[in-house]
Amino acid sequence: ELDFEFDVLTDKAGKPGEFPCSDLLEFLDGQALHSMTDTAVSAALAGGAEGIFEAMFGRGTVCGFTNNRTLTLSVGNNGGFRLGQQLAVRDGFVMRGTELTSFAVGNVTIANPFPLPKPSVKITMPTTIGVCDRLQGSASASSGGACRTLYFTWSLDLQASRVTDDNLTPTQKGAFLSDLGLALSAYSGLAYDPDGVLCRHPGCLTCLARDASGACTQRSNTTYSECRCDSIDVPFADLPMGHYAIFAVVTNWLGAQSDPAVVTVTKVVQPIPVVRIIMNSAGDTLDRMVSVNRTLSAGSDISASPCAGSNSDLVILWSITRVSDGASVAVPGDATASALSLPPYTLAPGVRYKLLLHVNVRDSTLFKATDEVEVVGIVSHPVAAITGGVERSAGRDQDLTLDGSISFHPDFAPTNQAAAGLSYFWECVAVLPTGTGPCVSDAGVPFGTGTASALLVPSGALLSPATVSYYLFTLNVTSSAGGSALKTSATTKVWPMDGTVHTVSIFNPGDTYHIPNMKSTFTSVVTSAPGPVSYSWTTVEGDVDVALIQYTLTPATADTLVVKSGVLTGGHSYTFRLTATSGGKEAFDQVSFVVKRQPRGGTLSVAPTSGTATSTSFSLEARAWEPGEEGALPLEYQFEYRAPVTNSPVLVLVPFSQSAEAAAMLPPPPPGGGG
Repeated sequence: ELDFEFDVLTDKAGKPGEFPCSDLLEFLDGQALHSMTDTAVSAALAGGAEGIFEAMFGRGTVCGFTNNRTLTLSVGNNGGFRLGQQLAVRDGFVMRGTELTSFAVGNVTIANPFPLPKPSVKITMPTTIGVCDRLQGSASASSGGACRTLYFTWSLDLQASRVTDDNLTPTQKGAFLSDLGLALSAYSGLAYDPDGVLCRHPGCLTCLARDASGACTQRSNTTYSECRCDSIDVPFADLPMGHYAIFAVVTNWLGAQSDPAVVTVTKVVQPIPVVRIIMNSAGDTLDRMVSVNRTLSAGSDISASPCAGSNSDLVILWSITRVSDGASVAVPGDATASALSLPPYTLAPGVRYKLLLHVNVRDSTLFKATDEVEVVGIVSHPVAAITGGVERSAGRDQDLTLDGSISFHPDFAPTNQAAAGLSYFWECVAVLPTGTGPCVSDAGVPFGTGTASALLVPSGALLSPATVSYYLFTLNVTSSAGGSALKTSATTKVWPMDGTVHTVSIFNPGDTYHIPNMKSTFTSVVTSAPGPVSYSWTTVEGDVDVALIQYTLTPATADTLVVKSGVLTGGHSYTFRLTATSGGKEAFDQVSFVVKRQPRGGTLSVAPTSGTATSTSFSLEARAWEPGEEGALPLEYQFEYRAPVTNSPVLVLVPFSQSAEAAAMLPPPPPGGGG
């Protein structure tokens, strides 16, 4: 998407909803913008990356006004422009505000974003490998593909690798390292390439024959299919004891390259269990960034050594340590289960931890293996909030209390907010018809500052509405939790009214909770009303008129407003006003928020594509999903299904976790439901 910001409110050129961009925009070189079409993706493109992109985002461009100052251009496949072209507003269409006094002019040069979005590579593989094992690793949790498939480069760091078997000559050691490097580099290519053109390795030679169980018994020597280069599977049994530094780098389609991620694998001579922690959280190259205010899940892939006759009676134990001092952290729940689940607030923000999974053959201290994952708790900003909305009326002849005690820190439990160490500072600016000034009463007494969570503006402090248009109060909330002093602010406009007037307060949970696929609820309280109260909800800004019942679950004349799910648009801003009338006087409060963008750009793959309920294990993988909001990591995934029955509900198959991969069997269909 491209957003065009105007410096003043516009009439939106009289354009409701979406419309062809060529109605308002043009290239200075005369080239036409390609409008969105309903034409189906051609068969030649349908199976490739371009076809997937077109199927998800459409073809060409479409425009629409997000609000009276923002024109949004949505770009699909074949949008019809190139980097370096100048895109201009057509003269004579977009007019200034409601007074319609002048036309908008301007142009912009389309440039590549700078800096380029840098991808991040994340490797999951065992750090110790037994005498009979294969080396299997995955980097599918890597991110930053800019909505397209990443390119993976695998290699062996020869300088950091060392063969420790001194029965071998230096030449023999070098040959082993060289052969392993070649085997790893064969896995370099696109994350997924069904045709085996930009990703091909011995593991994806086309299968020519399968046995009754579905296992491949004969492969082609020349053709490739269904190739994946975001993971490796390399023979390791013949390699000698040593330490092997395996690294990967990912590159996105814009040419931006990640820093390398390195895992050193130690080869031992014992038949140890095969252990791998499965935790596909996206984040920084070196850290797994985890939200401490959400459940953290880590799974495992454990099996006995592939050596013949190995003991499969295995014992599991999870442990957690702080990296800074090695102190142990109590594992809540069952530490001997195959999966680890940490409730919210188990970890602290800004602290680095090691999650360790120990597996050993029962009653043996020799045949044991350990995998570990290092995580660091994300440090969130505190949330500044003022009870009521962002704009309200207030009587001059009565006290006004602005309450910021609902501010909080999301990384601490509601019962432990004291540990966040929140500090408050209030500021005030008087907005005059001719500019701005300090907040001072008629008697010359300043007001509007303080360091408590609540601010009292005494009766008589506000000036007449003939003198002051409105007051802007700002609450700054700071916290040093997690080692970083982070500050956020909340503001509210107060319009002074002569005499006394009842107080209207909207209770809004904050824009963190406004997402397109959930309903949004706004409750209100009116105090000091001289008589019965009548209510009226209206839209000040946004593409949804809350006065229309088709968008809401409550009438616009109720004290509570509930907006239906699927009505608000991700990335758009909204302002709703509640006007309460009592005793012939009107008072109001209004709330503004931005709806969160949902994750985008990814795909879902299922293998096999057909099977039998209760007996076929389906492999599920969510590929290349990008967060809708900057910094909204880690992503969590939930896999759902619908039974093959008309109007059957969508049910959860695998609940939310940070793993983008899952395996599950489908339950039997209901009676009469088909296959």
